[in-house]
Amino acid sequence: MKKWMYLIPPTIMLGLFMIVYFSHVEKTHAKEKAKADLIAKEKDKLSRETFDLAKQVELARIARRNAELEIQRVTEMIHRRASDSALVKPPVIPPAPAKS
Repeated sequence: MKKWMYLIPPTIMLGLFMIVYFSHVEKTHAKEKAKADLIAKEKDKLSRETFDLAKQVELARIARRNAELEIQRVTEMIHRRASDSALVKPPVIPPAPAKS
């Protein structure tokens, strides 16, 4: 009977330890999975924001280039009209009459 006393209580304690340990491991895995999901969602959100900001920057560059081209076009048009206008050309001055 004494021999069983050295075997039964450690076996019971081992069983209780394993129950507590595995329940803790399951909770830890659940927390880690939730944390990993949260990190993945945050990463996705940040990458989406980064893409949106890059898109806005590119659209701003395109708008700026289009505005510069429009300014050049308008300037060229005004220059062409002004150079064709009669107001910019100096009037033809008749030669002075010769003194006799």
